[in-house]
Amino acid sequence: MLLLSKKSTEILLRHGKIDDTQIGLYEYGFELLFSTISTLSFVLLLSILYSYVSHACIFLLYFIPIRITAGGYHAKSYSRCFILTNFIAIMCIVISNCLWEVKSVSLEIFLMTGFIVACKYIWDNAPIIPEKYREKTNRYDVNRRYAHYIIMLEIIFAIFLMIWHYRFAFIAIITTYLVAIMIKIAKKGGI
Repeated sequence: MLLLSKKSTEILLRHGKIDDTQIGLYEYGFELLFSTISTLSFVLLLSILYSYVSHACIFLLYFIPIRITAGGYHAKSYSRCFILTNFIAIMCIVISNCLWEVKSVSLEIFLMTGFIVACKYIWDNAPIIPEKYREKTNRYDVNRRYAHYIIMLEIIFAIFLMIWHYRFAFIAIITTYLVAIMIKIAKKGGI
């Protein structure tokens, strides 16, 4: 990933699209881009292989937008991020499928109550700013506002899922729980 990032940056430099002072920024940006693409591609590849593409799409719709603006726990390396994100995706889908199989009125009430609590927790605590970036809070208010918009959209979409395809609502709910947990872990200083 690092080599690919360096090569991509060199191409931009060679074609005069960036100057020497931007090399580090672009290498980092390419690392993030390639890391994100590889992680998402693998989640989707697994979902195709195991026939749960719709489940994976719901997971990604609930996981990525709020994580971008709200923050939360971040792995210490791209490889750990890759493993953790894929593990979380699989876990969300497996747990939601298991809960779907044993669904009951009391379980559904518990899930809905927990979903509301998780959304409220994210609303109140987002965004999480890592310790090393505490002095750089110029985007805090913007990210907080975006996190609020995203949570509102996710609640509306969860209601839509409960009406349209109730099984997918379970994935949305479990994913929201895990995002709230990741925010809680980050808020306490990580693992």
